[in-house]
Amino acid sequence: MTWTRDLIPDQTGRTAVITGANSGIGFVVATELARRGADIIMVCRNLERATAARTRIDAAGAGSVGVVLADMSEPDDVERAAAEIAGRTDAVDVLVNNAGLIVPGDHAENSLGWEIHFATNYVGGFLLARHLLPLYRDVVGARVVEVSSLAHSHVRDLRWADPNSADVRGFRAYAQSKLACLMFGRELDRRLAQAAASAVDGARARCVIAHPGIAATAFMRRLPGLLGRIGEPAVDKLFSDADMGADPLLAAATDETVPGGSFLGPTGPFEAKGDVGMAKSSKVSRDIGKQAQLWVLTEELTGVRFTV
Repeated sequence: MTWTRDLIPDQTGRTAVITGANSGIGFVVATELARRGADIIMVCRNLERATAARTRIDAAGAGSVGVVLADMSEPDDVERAAAEIAGRTDAVDVLVNNAGLIVPGDHAENSLGWEIHFATNYVGGFLLARHLLPLYRDVVGARVVEVSSLAHSHVRDLRWADPNSADVRGFRAYAQSKLACLMFGRELDRRLAQAAASAVDGARARCVIAHPGIAATAFMRRLPGLLGRIGEPAVDKLFSDADMGADPLLAAATDETVPGGSFLGPTGPFEAKGDVGMAKSSKVSRDIGKQAQLWVLTEELTGVRFTV
């Protein structure tokens, strides 16, 4: 059966934490979950934009809508945001690691010298999932949604020696970060499943990975090459919009029939848009050994142990 938003169950009483929720796909996900009764916690970097988006999301549903400010590229900011979230709720039913950026051209870094795409798109989500683990780990039906991209297949592998190398820049850096998101999501789900199988630890959460296809949002203006040059108007005719691009994320967050570790995306030509279904993924993204290797590498990079 084709997945549609009509299949989203009532979300009343559930709490959803969504990063990058003030615009684009994150805004649509937050709005749709709020419309079905969820309490929304938006994790955003800009207070003015977040406040404006909060007003619109709040008008869509009966649940509460709150804002937590954080720069997802900065580990201290992520840890502080997680503590603030823990002070507002006892449980997280849905965590959508959606925040992302693309910086065309030159190499860029966060305050710690980490490559900015890797830090924002991947490491920030890794750390938020780690810090919020006590709030979702044993919650029946809880979901972590890790957002990847078609771009993950544009790199053969991660730059294992140093993913933050100055040689990693532009679209390659973005692609590497999205490959890391996909690999992390699968490893997180595997570890949650192993914990659930334990007689002592009864983890019930799952992680599902999703990509939006190619959505005609303001994000497209920052893409290099042809897509960046033709701009939003032309892309809008060729591909989906933010509203349609949010569907795989919403399915990942709410469809109880989707197995943990699944990768969802559009099923139309080139997976650019279309009905939601299982997405294709690169060979390296399916490598269980490398998924575990990435987990250890990230623990070493951040100095934060992530034990499920």
